[in-house]
Amino acid sequence: MAAADERLVQLHAEARAAEDREATLACLKALSVITSVTGAEDGRWLAVCRTLAREEPSNPSSWITLGQAEEHQDRFAAAGRAYLKALELSTDKRTDALLKDALDRIARAMAKTTAAG
Repeated sequence: MAAADERLVQLHAEARAAEDREATLACLKALSVITSVTGAEDGRWLAVCRTLAREEPSNPSSWITLGQAEEHQDRFAAAGRAYLKALELSTDKRTDALLKDALDRIARAMAKTTAAG
């Protein structure tokens, strides 16, 4: 784990212990960005995104990020569920269109996986 990851994990734990929701979410969001680069392959990004979606379930961005992390791990059904949740929560037409594109991409990937298996 990179030093920045470690420090953010520590800050996140301190914020949770202090019951500082704003700081907790800020740490999770920063970890999501960092681990999308440094921890995408070993599953750390996915773990952070799952935590973020649990901590901020009414935020469509949390679910979009989770969908991206699930999709990166070829977990297409889970990615689709996350994108559907984001679509349910979204109030932005451009975001809705992007989510529909993502869902189409997931459906194609699932069909391809099924055909190959």
